[in-house]
Amino acid sequence: MDQAIAKLVAHYSECSDGSSALWPETVQQISEIHGVSPGLVLDAFALAILAAHVRGRLDRSRASHAADDLHSAGNFSLPPFARAVFDALEYGESSEADLSALLRQGGGASAA
Repeated sequence: MDQAIAKLVAHYSECSDGSSALWPETVQQISEIHGVSPGLVLDAFALAILAAHVRGRLDRSRASHAADDLHSAGNFSLPPFARAVFDALEYGESSEADLSALLRQGGGASAA
């Protein structure tokens, strides 16, 4: 699953045209292939985009774009950790210290 998540995050780090890579169907497919819940996939993606942003591999704009797609891919209903990441990245009101603290919480998912 880590490779699939990493590939998605790479799309957002390289994307310059605003295109999306994460869809509800993508979440379902990863869930089925790896035998995990869709919520775990959403949490793993949230953790990965948060980590990429905190570590400087995903700028704020692209992190916000990925967070917006996360929310859509979850059909506007996210598990608590993914929701916290969405809120932190989408609205741009969280400090870098707040984002780092959220990253340390980890949400129970592995970073890609």
